[in-house]
Amino acid sequence: MTSVTIQLMHPGVEPHIPSGVANCKVEANLKPHKRKFLCASGDYVESVGDNHLESRPVKSSPLAFWGEWEQPSLAIALPPPHNPSLPKAWHHPELPSNASPIISSAPQSTSKTGCASNEADCVDSQEPNTDPFVFHPGFFYSCCKIKSTNMLSKLNSGDLVVFCSLVSGEMVFDTVFVVAEKLSLKDAHSKSSLFKAAVKRTGFKASKDCEVYQGATIDNKQNGMFSFFPAKPFTHESQIPHFARPKIPAKLISNDYFSGGNLRSFKIIRKNSAAYIWKALVETTLKQNLVLGLSACIKPD
Repeated sequence: MTSVTIQLMHPGVEPHIPSGVANCKVEANLKPHKRKFLCASGDYVESVGDNHLESRPVKSSPLAFWGEWEQPSLAIALPPPHNPSLPKAWHHPELPSNASPIISSAPQSTSKTGCASNEADCVDSQEPNTDPFVFHPGFFYSCCKIKSTNMLSKLNSGDLVVFCSLVSGEMVFDTVFVVAEKLSLKDAHSKSSLFKAAVKRTGFKASKDCEVYQGATIDNKQNGMFSFFPAKPFTHESQIPHFARPKIPAKLISNDYFSGGNLRSFKIIRKNSAAYIWKALVETTLKQNLVLGLSACIKPD
């Protein structure tokens, strides 16, 4: 079967942090989705070997990484970055202790950074929904932009979804999702209590247009590929590394695999090149002195 790669755009802006505030609670978000610079314990590998089919030792450490977490987080403000691609704050993800999300009253950013034109496609008006979900024990992708009439509802094992944003005029990525299988919401919940807690304890809306895909893992590769997020290990909060999201390699844009502009929603790449693209994104991540994050952990309050 011919593999498909999807360049999927999602908003790249960070949540608003009031100026002059050292730290604050960012409540569950029901508005256009954001990206957070997250800090959590997790698993990772430092390389995939000369042959990407090889396995490398899995290590565990606190990790810093860019991702989505629409549930609450504790934000620690950082000094204003000299580079607009660097994070403005880092976030400890939290699970709410009650079943009702609290809507943040913080003003929404008016920045044009990211895919502002398609932010409405990344909103569930009733419930928080984190896409992609990269937390232990693995990856899930559900709902965002998926419709019964489009390609995103018809993904197969071995297909590749690259979550991208346009930041400061550059096409960047924060998650590389390799499809393992399609699941019902019930089955997804049975595989991950954290996924269930994060989405269903606030009444996740499972509409007929909601598919749930589970991502391939390093122990359950698809065509030698596994899902990952670029990350950086650290040992102490005083030494949390700050980094910009990796850029899509220029060769993937110049050879018309990926769009380098502000793509409206998603692009389907039907060149049976998932393995080539995956390897290019792995190489780009490692050249930035980052590691391949495999999962992250969150402890309930």
